[in-house]
Amino acid sequence: MGEQTVINQHYIPQCILANFANDRSQVYEALVDEKKVYQTNYRNSMCERYTYEHSIIEVNSLEKYFGRIESYIGPAMKNIISIIEKYEKGECDFADIIERYMREFIIFYYRSGALLHEFSFDRKNKEDRVLVMLGKLLNSRYIR
Repeated sequence: MGEQTVINQHYIPQCILANFANDRSQVYEALVDEKKVYQTNYRNSMCERYTYEHSIIEVNSLEKYFGRIESYIGPAMKNIISIIEKYEKGECDFADIIERYMREFIIFYYRSGALLHEFSFDRKNKEDRVLVMLGKLLNSRYIR
């Protein structure tokens, strides 16, 4: 049986969104163009149908790549939050987070909804924003 395409692909990983959710697993989401702010379950937030799909790349390939990063960062989020809280109290240095996780956060930045919106600006084909994003992500020298 073949693998199914993930339909709702998240700009912001669920493993990060969960840390901002209330006790009902909801976060606030804003649709700027529609001037609308509302609460929604974090699992349904910050996503779009087939966000990272493009006709020239294998189906689900970017979603799988991002999933591997999320499987590492998700469990690390509690540690990251703890370090931030200690830093705010003056109990530790912030450099540990930067050195350990900056690469992943840069990748998250390039896959964000805001940048995908920017990447689609003045393009006839919306899916071409994926190619612009890939160009940024594949520049490993910059990310390092």
